[in-house]
Amino acid sequence: MAETLRELVVALSLDSSNFSRNKIDYDSMGIIGYSQGGAGAICAVIKYENGARYKAMFTGSAAYPTLAKNMGWEYDASKITIPYFMAAGTGKSDDSGNDPEKSYGGVSPLSSLIANYNSIGEDVQKVRARAVGAEHEQMLMRSDGYMTAWMLFQLTGNEEAGTVFGGENAEILHNANWQDVEKNH
Repeated sequence: MAETLRELVVALSLDSSNFSRNKIDYDSMGIIGYSQGGAGAICAVIKYENGARYKAMFTGSAAYPTLAKNMGWEYDASKITIPYFMAAGTGKSDDSGNDPEKSYGGVSPLSSLIANYNSIGEDVQKVRARAVGAEHEQMLMRSDGYMTAWMLFQLTGNEEAGTVFGGENAEILHNANWQDVEKNH
């Protein structure tokens, strides 16, 4: 991700023949990752100097820390300092019901979401939620609407999209398709 970002910002933005020149707002970029890409998105934000360019993050069923470490994608969620929405499914493939520190807990068990959420500072806007009945492979489509609203709100300030997550009456709190919702703003 760091190399891709460097290529986008340095090479493509300076190339006058590139079709994307002046079409990407390099000062307002978000990062999204699913499954191992979720662990990759977290790493891109916290491990690389140009990770500071990202202004918001969404992960869908990000590999939990022990699984990520065992696969070579170790991350420390406590280092996240940008608005972060973490989502996962309640199905067995995301949360097997096993203690993820003793045996395979699924890709993104609730206990790891809670631990990651709690490790991030309270000054960082954060949301945690699980799609009811969703299996790991369904999270890309099941979370698309909320992921889009999150990025629209965080990157453009769209107030309507912000009502999904903000305040005591946030839409996500009342959506029966989502559970285990926690947010700090």
